[in-house]
Amino acid sequence: MTLRAMMAAALCACAGRVGAAPPHLVFILADDLGWHDTSVFGDQSRETRAATANMTALADDGVRLSHHYVHWHCSPTRRSFVSGRLPLHHGEGLSAIDGDDLDLRWRWVSEMLADEGYVGHWYGKGHTGYKSMQHLPANRGFAGGSVLYLTGAGSYYTLARMNGTEPWYTQETAPHQYSTDLFGSLAVSAVEAHDATKPMFLYLPWQAVHTPYDLPPHCDAAGPSNGVDPKIRTMIKDVDRWVGALTAALKKKGMYDNTLIVFSSDNGGAAPNSMPKSGGGNNYPLRGAKHSNWQGGMRTQTFVSGGYVPTGLRGTTNGGTYHVADWYPTFCKLAGGERCDDASPVKPLPVDPADPSKDIYQGDAACWPSVDGRDIWGALTSGAASVPAYQWLSREVMIKEGRYKIVVAQFSPDVAMSPPMSGWRQKDGTWVSGGKIDGPGCGLAFKNRTHFTPCLFDLENDEREEHDLAASNPDLLRELWGQLNVTQLTQFLSRSPASLVGPCKLACAARHWEDVYEGSGFPGPVCGVPGCT
Repeated sequence: MTLRAMMAAALCACAGRVGAAPPHLVFILADDLGWHDTSVFGDQSRETRAATANMTALADDGVRLSHHYVHWHCSPTRRSFVSGRLPLHHGEGLSAIDGDDLDLRWRWVSEMLADEGYVGHWYGKGHTGYKSMQHLPANRGFAGGSVLYLTGAGSYYTLARMNGTEPWYTQETAPHQYSTDLFGSLAVSAVEAHDATKPMFLYLPWQAVHTPYDLPPHCDAAGPSNGVDPKIRTMIKDVDRWVGALTAALKKKGMYDNTLIVFSSDNGGAAPNSMPKSGGGNNYPLRGAKHSNWQGGMRTQTFVSGGYVPTGLRGTTNGGTYHVADWYPTFCKLAGGERCDDASPVKPLPVDPADPSKDIYQGDAACWPSVDGRDIWGALTSGAASVPAYQWLSREVMIKEGRYKIVVAQFSPDVAMSPPMSGWRQKDGTWVSGGKIDGPGCGLAFKNRTHFTPCLFDLENDEREEHDLAASNPDLLRELWGQLNVTQLTQFLSRSPASLVGPCKLACAARHWEDVYEGSGFPGPVCGVPGCT
């Protein structure tokens, strides 16, 4: 984009917005969607273009974000979106149903938006930890409606779902509706019933295309692979159908012109656990997959669209370095909010590299890490490729100035036991090995944590992470490794006060959920449950 065009786009972004109503905000999150598995950035075959026509049309009419990062697996990404914090400050592990992973002293993005008059809706996957009733979205600003399943995965037809603070149905009356169709129809209905004079916030985290690869009713996994698993193509086609229906509903309601839509995925496509395999997600040309610290696990296909995107920017690609945590302060500023950092009353202490065990949060009930994300709307609407000095991605990964990436190792087995992939998936779906995990070579340590051989990559010239520059750039490697270690000293895990969590009566909670569900095994909260004081 030329300087003249950039200036015009910036003027366009500002023109007509002063004093205007805040935009409706829609955040759509796919699950385990590979970089190559749609035609937004990936496969351009006739079959995939037809299967992802609606989301590709939105991307074509919006701005593609070519370097948008998330965590390498599910829960941390989701917690980052609702909290605005990096996984550094809520953990890198998966959330158990009874997990307290989002500190109850924090304001969720939904609560912040509710304070600005937004009506919030959550339809789809949960997996952020629901130890107490106060961890449920219905009690955290999603007053418009919240239907979700609390676990990480399961049948697309029979997973138990929560409606607000109660089960969606009893065990006997559950209709076993395919999850994509259920959540899509709820989202469309919410738009149709919405009072358009009020701003709307819709969070739509699909179950698709996570395993098991349950197909939509009356659908077969047909067509050639073209490097895209036919089952995944069939499942994402159903998502695309509802993306089209949602877009049409927004337009019919007269809301679309003032709507900002963000589409992303919680991590890269999931790969088989052994090679050679043809199934699973495809992240070509990126290295690795879900459950890896390579680009294929953490750099996901993302775009912004909707009528709120300035006309002069539509059809462009922004190459800045962004993170899913950035949407919290971005949405906050767009909504007119002022407390976008969600800072604690007591400021954390400075880190002390000489004392790595130091608790900079002082064990204080009034001290916690502020929002890590940054407001990126100005960068997006100027067309500039904004990059932070350092972007933390995991405790083993950091990127400097959007270009130089250190991969110290793969994740530790104490975070997840699913073995990482080291290689590259090709366009045709086959794999090229990148070396044996825990074998010789850089960035391959997994179970063996006694010695690390870090990689250093120049992502600007080597997006496939094929050429390790560590030996020829020792000073840069030392700088990045040191910065990563110092940043890691700010780590934090939830310390929700007992007064906010409520009484934890496990046996009573189990009886409550069994009574209201009219059956055993409903996965509900265990603290602050009605009747269990």
